[in-house]
Amino acid sequence: MNIGTGKGPSLPEGLPSGSASHGESSAKEVDGGLFSGVGPESQSVELNIGERTLSDDWKPLNEHDSFSFSYCRSAPGVLGWEVGFASSKDNDDLLPQASVKTRELFGGVRYEFSPLGVLRPYLGAGLSYSEGELSVTGFSTKEGSAGLYAHGGVLVDVSEEFYVGLDLRTLTMTDADFSAVDLDLDHSQVGFVIGFSF
Repeated sequence: MNIGTGKGPSLPEGLPSGSASHGESSAKEVDGGLFSGVGPESQSVELNIGERTLSDDWKPLNEHDSFSFSYCRSAPGVLGWEVGFASSKDNDDLLPQASVKTRELFGGVRYEFSPLGVLRPYLGAGLSYSEGELSVTGFSTKEGSAGLYAHGGVLVDVSEEFYVGLDLRTLTMTDADFSAVDLDLDHSQVGFVIGFSF
């Protein structure tokens, strides 16, 4: 009997010394290997403030101030998703009683490329439902249409939680009938992004 020798129990025969720690290391390698180069998935909220341009059929009410609010789940190198709400409006200086407003609900996929330092390029696309409202001197009419949107840009990390960026966006394949006038709600847009990750 080896009593008081200070030695721990011996490993069973055939099990090399250090196998337990090697197993732990292997598990870490598997976990890290699958997502190698991919940052942890994050949640974020974004405010987008910009300029939206409708088709020429809406002139002189086609240059809109716009804003949107969105919620995103994404990680670099992984296909994520996004949902949001957007709104825009334009008033004619010569016809102050005339205005066009748009409201939009959207949702789709989002892909972030591998970061380039503090820069994070990304793309997104999906389905949208837009509603337009035309008002002229007390008269108002609303119409809505489904469509497809796509956008992309570059985000700049200011801190671990806060970032800013530039976003380019387009909406297409909408079709709306405003008082027997066939118009669409298609647009192009450029916006400044303010975002928070958590």
